[in-house]
Amino acid sequence: MGQVESAIQDLESDLPPQLETFDLKGVAEKIKAGDCKRILVMTGAGVSVSAGIPDFRSPQSGLFAKIRARYPDDEMLSRRPECVFDLAYFQDVNEAPFYEVSQEIMSEGYKPTPTHHFIKLLDDKGLLVRCYTQNIDSLETAAGLSSEKVIAAHGNFDGARCLKAGKEVPIAEFKEAVRKGDAEGGWRDLNKKYGDLVKPDVVFYGEALPRRFFSSLGKDTAEADLLIVMGTALKVGPFNRLVGQVPFNCVRLLVNRDPAGLARPDNTDDDTMSLPQGFVFNDDKNVRDVFHQGDCDAGVWELARLLEYRPPSRLMDTFSSDAIPGSDMECVAASWVGDLERLTGQKAPAKQSAEKPVME
Repeated sequence: MGQVESAIQDLESDLPPQLETFDLKGVAEKIKAGDCKRILVMTGAGVSVSAGIPDFRSPQSGLFAKIRARYPDDEMLSRRPECVFDLAYFQDVNEAPFYEVSQEIMSEGYKPTPTHHFIKLLDDKGLLVRCYTQNIDSLETAAGLSSEKVIAAHGNFDGARCLKAGKEVPIAEFKEAVRKGDAEGGWRDLNKKYGDLVKPDVVFYGEALPRRFFSSLGKDTAEADLLIVMGTALKVGPFNRLVGQVPFNCVRLLVNRDPAGLARPDNTDDDTMSLPQGFVFNDDKNVRDVFHQGDCDAGVWELARLLEYRPPSRLMDTFSSDAIPGSDMECVAASWVGDLERLTGQKAPAKQSAEKPVME
């Protein structure tokens, strides 16, 4: 750890503990006390997994694993599957993998998850400063968040244009061509029509992030008194640097299957693996960082329950969409239903259906 980073942690450790307990209950109590009124949210692919969209880095089911399996003879993709989002690879080597991945991500059948609806709930309560997302699926706005409240750091499929000429291409035309794949009327014919590679407004490696990301970043982070990070490995910069740019007394919550964005990862002395001013969960100097391990949906369900936010009206008919016996989601749903009568005066139903509940 460098001298500057060490000095910053020393400054943080001089602060009193910002939470009574370093868990979801402690975060909930802080919000209920009115001490967290400016909440900044960061999300990654993990928040969309329950919608059916695979994340990128899961070793078996992630998009990168699928890319390796589809193109076993492509040495570049086998070695570095993220090349599918590399501008030079797309432009000069092979555009087909990106269009295939786009076809999977753009499915109209994907719906916002409980995590997306929880973020909208924070906005409805006047607590959300902004949601910064790495995702390109636009499920935040599908959940009802205004475009003003969402910064898609890596772009999305809301627009498309010719790569070289910059000519705008109707997004409906682009999506239709991608859905048809390599067949007649597909993406190859679309590129021929425009005499150029047609690319959605997704930020590739080798491209700058949207101006709005940088113009909003300073003010948003300076105002934050709670940072909630969900469903991301925090591997990609500059997005991951947001973690270290909030004030020293800003509470930081990570909801994720694994620890991420650590100031110093466990069991390593390699500073290159650390995130400047990152999380310090298992450190005596920690005064503000909370790690809740598990699925994003289960985490926000539990946080909503602890906050005593009104359970969803559809919870009267169902409290679990596809809860697996013994899973985090089933345990949280059962706990929330157990508090249903106390919170709403209504009896919890015994029947479950397949519909996914939404926080209200």
